[in-house]
Amino acid sequence: MIQGTTPAIRLTLPFDARMCSHIRVAFISGPDRKEVLSKDIEDSDITESTVLVPLTQEETRLMEGLVVLEVRAKTRTGQIIGFDPEPLIMADLVDEVEL
Repeated sequence: MIQGTTPAIRLTLPFDARMCSHIRVAFISGPDRKEVLSKDIEDSDITESTVLVPLTQEETRLMEGLVVLEVRAKTRTGQIIGFDPEPLIMADLVDEVEL
C-alpha cells in the first residue's frame, strides 16, 4: 500500500445492487476471527452489480493475514440477502471480489 492512496474493494454481486436499500460489509480478521470493521455502503458507491468499498489506511491496519468478508444486503422490498463468507489474503484486499 502506498501512502496517500485510498485502497478499495470492488464487489461484484449476482444481481442489480441498486435494488438494495442497505448493504453492509463486515471484515473478520485475526487469530480469534473477530469482526474488526464493518462498512455501510452508500448509494454513491453502487453501480449496477458493482459495489465499491473504500478503505482508509487506518482501516486496513486493523486487518492481518486472512480476512473474511461477510456481505449482507436489504432490498427496497425488505428482503434480506446474505452471501457465503469470502476469504481473502490481506495482500489481495485491494482487488475485485466476485460473490
